[in-house]
Amino acid sequence: MQRPALTFALTVFLVLTFFCRGFLLAGIILLAIMASLVILSCILECREMALVMLAAAAAAVLLAQPVLKDRGNGLMAPLGIGEYRVRVTSVQARADGKRRIYGTLDSGARVASVLSSDQPSCYPADLIVITGDMEMPSRASNPGTIDYRTYLAGKGISRSLRAYDMRLESEGRGIGSYISAVASFAEDLRFSFIDIVTSGMDGDTKAFACALLFGDRSLLPDEMSRTFTLAGVNHLAAVSGTHFTGFLMLFPYLMSLAGIKNRRLSGVIYILSCAFIGFLTSWTESVTRAAFMNVCSFFGRDSLSSMSLAAIILMISDPYSVVSQGFLMSYAAALALRFVVPGIEKRIVAFLMRFLRTPGWKELSSRRTLIFLRKSVSVFAACMGCSLVFCLFSDSVEIRVGPVIIMINIIATLMVSFICASFMPMAVIMGIWILFSNEAGPAQIALTFMLGVFRSFLRRASDISYSSFGVSTCPQNLITCIVIFMVLLILPKCLVRKLLLRLSCFALCLSLGFSAADHIKYGVAGIVFVDVGQGDCALVMAGGKTALIDGGVVSEGLDTLPYVLDHYNIDKVDYAIMSHWDLDHVGGLLSLFSQGRVERLYSPYTEFDEQAEEVLAEALGLSPEECGSFVRDNIRGIRSGDSFVLSDSCRLNVIYPARATSGENEDSAVIELDSCGTKILFTGDIGLETEYLLTDSGILSDIDILKVAHHGSRFSTGSDFLSAVKPENAVISVAARNPYGHPAPAALARLDEAGCRIFKTSISGAVIVDIGSAGYKISSFVPVQGIDIG
Repeated sequence: MQRPALTFALTVFLVLTFFCRGFLLAGIILLAIMASLVILSCILECREMALVMLAAAAAAVLLAQPVLKDRGNGLMAPLGIGEYRVRVTSVQARADGKRRIYGTLDSGARVASVLSSDQPSCYPADLIVITGDMEMPSRASNPGTIDYRTYLAGKGISRSLRAYDMRLESEGRGIGSYISAVASFAEDLRFSFIDIVTSGMDGDTKAFACALLFGDRSLLPDEMSRTFTLAGVNHLAAVSGTHFTGFLMLFPYLMSLAGIKNRRLSGVIYILSCAFIGFLTSWTESVTRAAFMNVCSFFGRDSLSSMSLAAIILMISDPYSVVSQGFLMSYAAALALRFVVPGIEKRIVAFLMRFLRTPGWKELSSRRTLIFLRKSVSVFAACMGCSLVFCLFSDSVEIRVGPVIIMINIIATLMVSFICASFMPMAVIMGIWILFSNEAGPAQIALTFMLGVFRSFLRRASDISYSSFGVSTCPQNLITCIVIFMVLLILPKCLVRKLLLRLSCFALCLSLGFSAADHIKYGVAGIVFVDVGQGDCALVMAGGKTALIDGGVVSEGLDTLPYVLDHYNIDKVDYAIMSHWDLDHVGGLLSLFSQGRVERLYSPYTEFDEQAEEVLAEALGLSPEECGSFVRDNIRGIRSGDSFVLSDSCRLNVIYPARATSGENEDSAVIELDSCGTKILFTGDIGLETEYLLTDSGILSDIDILKVAHHGSRFSTGSDFLSAVKPENAVISVAARNPYGHPAPAALARLDEAGCRIFKTSISGAVIVDIGSAGYKISSFVPVQGIDIG
């Protein structure tokens, strides 16, 4: 190593300088710690000092996150429509023509906005005026969905600006003019290169090439993006170290072929090549880290020093970058490759040596027949190491682990490395070919073929990935304990490892014990009242079987429900029950059915009439003739007395209607879930009339949770009905600021009078219920005032 402690000390100093502005006492304390560590560097061995300084830098970043986020979120712009002067700090030009910009207002508040392709171009340091609506960024309200608010908070941004119009007030001045000029040149270079590479490709192949080779997912269809997620290779759709290494893999051979042996000249060419790749891939945090680490590695510097240098550059350009998800995940992966992977690889090779009865490491290395095996072991170890640290981000990113996912990653990483290594020479050949023939030629045909093979592999991989394990369904404390224990187990022997290993083992056992006890008590069945806005949807899971009761509007079946199902590793829903034929209940189910994610549809009303025709035409675009055959072939009838058995301990009992005469509200299916003595009543959109019928019939019993009818309308949830079912909790599926005034004050008053604890999806997001032998527990997906309800 070449003085890693010095660069770590400088990193810590800069971290503290940027993070502790305005927090003098905290700055003095942390700076004193940093000074003490520098003194220790003269005493301890280099390796141990590197680990100590690494831990100090990581601790400084983690400690500074809430401080920095609070400082960014403390500068908030008022909400509402108006004109806003924005000084542009960053621009991400996308292949779909739109631009994502980040900037600061006159007040100092940081904002994000997306500009359409018909609006003027702007670059960093420009001053622009946006007419638009300042709003809170959207939050994740369901498991498996994207939390844009948390993503922006990591950048110190608490507001998003929906742009209606934009004008350029002034271009950057002084050094800002040079920044704008460089940004403009880089953007033109990037899109010219993309045009050369993708000319003649069909839309899907172009979108795939932009995502895989340029880190631009704006053209990627949702279904194609989903295959990356399901296959566990989302990181391959964002240019990272894997791509950078692949792009530059042939560099030594090209230098040798060109006869360039001068180290300094080849170094200059290498730096220019890294800069060129950086411009092509928009200089994201991951790209910046990979570029600096590759340059430092080329000149023989150690990886720790190169990581520190990249961190310093990023912090100087934007202090908030060090708390962004891209920075943290990129550095976590790099640190895993540096510290965790060698330990894993050594143990795997040692096992292979014993298995193959090979006498030693050198002899194993000399066997040409095992070269590919050793490379596979390296990739396998890298996948394991990166998976460990990525698990720490499972609360904000969908992470999957398991033998299948690891094997998929090994194959996918090797394929992407080959594609990236071939890409640069092919791109040069394409450019030359276009000059003479106006066509990309055989090089593009070869690239299109390789991309097609990789796409086919991802499709097959995503189909079998449901056997993997979704980390995000585990308790976060258990995930953290497992990661810490595994990392400490693999790290080289040192003082830090010895001290923390026993403590982490104890914490892991304790966490496993609590998690196991919780699963035993509440692991029989799970119910998720999905937040689908002004609509209804409930997912029921038990014994490996699943049921969906309603699904919201059509858009929810495209934008929300697939991600919720993926989160819970559900490929197909066994029973999709339409309570009645209103579009805000059946649209999402019909959308899922068209995607092949529903096994069978059920409804109390199966007659083909005008209402069914309108719903099917709007949801699926069917003609009247097709609508009739669709109802006959795909929808089965249900009536009171029918049951859906999900497991020995969980069933859904239909208690109304005996015979539906229409698909209207009053003929909604009323279903009672019974599991381990816990009862939940789903009531569709029934009104007071049907409630009176149910009350008089005497079939109602005491329940624990009531799905409130008709989104809390004043014409539902009567006092007599509540007296009959006596619910402890009530869930209202409703959208915020809806035009119907739901939930009605009268309905809320009746629920409150009945002693119900009320959950509204507009506030709580998804409402999650876990049932077991000990009863049930209920909680909201979105913490309310910082504390989960239930």
